[in-house]
Amino acid sequence: MAMQIQRRILPSIREHMSAPEMTLLVGARQVGKTTLIRMLLDGLKSAGKQTVFFNLDIEEDMHWFSSQRAFLDRLNFLVGTPASTVYVAIDEIQRKADAGRFMKGLYDMGLPYKFILSGSGSLELKEQITESMMGRKREFFIPPVSFAEFVDYRTDYAYSDRLDVFAQSEGARCLGLLIEYLNYGGYPKVILSQGRTEKLAVLREIYTSYVDRDISAFLRLARPDAYRQMLALLASQSGQLLNVSTLAAQTGVGVETLKRYTYYAEKTFCVSLVRPYFRNVQKEITKSPVPYFFDLGLRNLVLGRLGLLENTSDLGFAFQNFVYQVLIDVFGVPSVKYWRTTDQAEVDFVVEDSSHGGLLPVEVKYMQMKKPVVMRSLQSFIAKYKPKEAWVINLSLANTVMIGDTQVRFVPLAGLFANVQGNRRSAGFSAERPC
Repeated sequence: MAMQIQRRILPSIREHMSAPEMTLLVGARQVGKTTLIRMLLDGLKSAGKQTVFFNLDIEEDMHWFSSQRAFLDRLNFLVGTPASTVYVAIDEIQRKADAGRFMKGLYDMGLPYKFILSGSGSLELKEQITESMMGRKREFFIPPVSFAEFVDYRTDYAYSDRLDVFAQSEGARCLGLLIEYLNYGGYPKVILSQGRTEKLAVLREIYTSYVDRDISAFLRLARPDAYRQMLALLASQSGQLLNVSTLAAQTGVGVETLKRYTYYAEKTFCVSLVRPYFRNVQKEITKSPVPYFFDLGLRNLVLGRLGLLENTSDLGFAFQNFVYQVLIDVFGVPSVKYWRTTDQAEVDFVVEDSSHGGLLPVEVKYMQMKKPVVMRSLQSFIAKYKPKEAWVINLSLANTVMIGDTQVRFVPLAGLFANVQGNRRSAGFSAERPC
């Protein structure tokens, strides 16, 4: 078994080491940003480059960030007079007050330093860093480990870039890995832990740290219990229309407070609220979002169901959330929407993408389909919007049928790997953050 999970975004980050702009890795707590930074620095050191690493979770390191002068004095002490670019990594940069202004000032001095920054998803990072450094940095969004990366790791990288072949040749094993992933998600420490008890303990620590540090401490929430309850309710309503007023009443906070809480959940890469696709304001849903989680393990933990999803219904909701993760990995968060009408017709996802003629409707079925059946709701969408292509993602069936001029493709798990790889290229996929 490989000792380290290989992340597919790493080559893109390595390529950016030659660019003058700051490299900023953003994402939720514990998704592997520090590991990626250390891998980058190891590679640079092997190439004979000078590197320096600071971690602002460590008080001793934070001491050197009292002022720009103190920081530069520390760098000068560590590296002397550099003959070439020095690569300076700063982990958990959001711990520095006014970090955006601080780093902007350093960058504008034109020093021989290449800055590599990372920060957990937080309002500090979003509001104080990314806007302040506009034009001076490139952001890379680091999600939890994807299912493709998980399968690569669990198969000792025997099928790298050929995961569709693995799904076809070892279908039962692939389905077993899918069920494991739907239960436990993609946090690296969870994947590396053994057994449900250990995985549960690891994920509880991640969740507690997230609520206590990234949410309660920074935002000074009067009701952290209400925030936790909101996440549990969002998890139970994953894939369903969200009624803010009802959720506020269930949580015991006001509507405006609840809206702030959901905003915080989105900005900290915990929950994504998918917006509706519509053109007819009288007949189509135009406002209510649909919640999905960035990590399925976290979703299951707050539901009290970590590692316990067994029946088709439970796995079906998780599978729909999983497909959402795959789609945003390729097309980006803003491009993925859902469609629903006032008379209950619905399509799980609608991707706005020029490579598919403008629209790509996607239906998700957690089932071993035997024959191609196009649901009435998808037929309604096709009749109304006439997309060039539509997908029905399922566990087993590969087929194609035509409805008018629309090619409806039934995409099995094996095909999903192949289609994602192909569409990642055709969509002009970038490693930058998808939001």
